[in-house]
Amino acid sequence: MKIKNSKIVIFIIIFITILALIFYFKSFQFIKNSPLISNQERNFVNKSYPSQSKIFQSRALKLSLQLPKNWNVEEKLTFIDLVSANGKINVSRIATNFNNLSGYLKDFDNKRGLKVSTEESLKISGYDSIKRVEIFKGGSISSQKVYFIYIDGWIYSLSTSSESLYNDLDQIAKSFKYTP
Repeated sequence: MKIKNSKIVIFIIIFITILALIFYFKSFQFIKNSPLISNQERNFVNKSYPSQSKIFQSRALKLSLQLPKNWNVEEKLTFIDLVSANGKINVSRIATNFNNLSGYLKDFDNKRGLKVSTEESLKISGYDSIKRVEIFKGGSISSQKVYFIYIDGWIYSLSTSSESLYNDLDQIAKSFKYTP
């Protein structure tokens, strides 16, 4: 009787392992073949970056970005640094209890010592977004360009304090895709 029970247990373990492997490979194939960026957006970004580009996807932050090929990515638990020879762009995601971007930014700005020099509302991948340049009254940086994107109780921010990267930030932000 023990031999029969152990054979059943071994069969069940092998069966579950096979199912898990099939699920893993099917999921990987789906992610690999899923269009993260539309052809129109890919053409826009490729024209902006004459050299080849690459798509970076973060499962932890649930996003994808199109980057110039010579950029490096340093992914941490709660943020990403996109690093080039000229500096870096920071990408982060935080939760909010606000149900819109303007409410969040009004509260956020009241807690920080900064001045907003330019601000523009726009849509990125169909989501409410704000692009602006912030000027700080003190600290290690004097200003930064930042994109805020609101998605289902999450605020994504893409920012840099390096003015030489402002155009790169614009292109990378426009390639942003939410990948739940």
